[in-house]
Amino acid sequence: MKHVAVLGCGNWGTTIANLLATDIDVSIFDNNVKMYVHETELEFEGKTRKLSEIINNLHINPKYLPDVKLSENVVAVTNFVDLKNTDVLIVCVPHQFLHTVREVYEVILKKEELIVINLAKGLVFEEKLSTPSEFVSHLINKKCSTLQGANIAHEIANKVVAETLIGYHDEFEKRIFKSLFVKPYFQVKFVKYNPTIDVYGALKNVVSFAYGIIEGIIESQGKENEHDKIVFGSNTKVIVLRRGISEILKFIEEEGYKGGKELFLETCGIADLIVSCEKGRNKQCGKMVCEAVKSCQSEKGMLSDILEEKFNGQKIQGMDTVKILYEYLKSKNRQNDFLMIKMVYELLFETCDLSPVYEFI
Repeated sequence: MKHVAVLGCGNWGTTIANLLATDIDVSIFDNNVKMYVHETELEFEGKTRKLSEIINNLHINPKYLPDVKLSENVVAVTNFVDLKNTDVLIVCVPHQFLHTVREVYEVILKKEELIVINLAKGLVFEEKLSTPSEFVSHLINKKCSTLQGANIAHEIANKVVAETLIGYHDEFEKRIFKSLFVKPYFQVKFVKYNPTIDVYGALKNVVSFAYGIIEGIIESQGKENEHDKIVFGSNTKVIVLRRGISEILKFIEEEGYKGGKELFLETCGIADLIVSCEKGRNKQCGKMVCEAVKSCQSEKGMLSDILEEKFNGQKIQGMDTVKILYEYLKSKNRQNDFLMIKMVYELLFETCDLSPVYEFI
């Protein structure tokens, strides 16, 4: 009997834990899916309560997925030791916290048999640039698969039909993942592992952030603005989308990642980019940044605080990804070859106004 654990309890981690625990195949897996929760206290129904207790007793995650009733088989744990019997580890923490995987791995008893799959989106730049699955693999000296796709968490939590892509390493892993993840409303395509899958998941966040900034400008046009003689519209949004796709493909090719054009047509590529620009968190954040700039609420270091407050403390992957990308490109004196990345970086971390956007367009 294999034990399954999800590392992370944000909206995506909670959604995945619930998906796995619902109608789990008890001939293969233990019926409980453990979900590691970074313990916090919050006001809920007039009382101060621990998040883990609310999840386990009331089967709801009011902080990150408040409108979805969770399976009773989702069990919140707050200590890494509670994950010691894990056979399948699903990594679903923001890429900034991937180091915690090593701490979990150290307490796991059956290290040789452990299967690990990454669901985080982002990049890590420590001496060299790594995707989340590459970074986890390096941390624990073990292969790490990846799941990426056009997956809006709250829609999947409500069983809205979606598809995803899993990059796996061997046929045994593939069978395990198929038994766990495939649901009538969650279609899964399997391909051999390729880090390019993760690269698409990271870079689309930057493009959708830029897309949201443009939408924010469009919605605020007509108010007092020194740039009002320059009018943005649907054509302008498509400029951002086209240039964003161009920069993604350019980055993949120049960094030596393989299979970029083939994977572009999969759900981890163009599909994820489209849905992120339509409904993703980073698109929403781009719009909020525009609002903050317009209302003069933005100062260096404040924008990330404003956004995290809006999203209940959840990390905004696009902000960190663009910072990592820019610093990496600057270390190679290539920042001027990727003007969208440069534009978003300058707006967020240097000027805190919209001048880089108008210069970019």
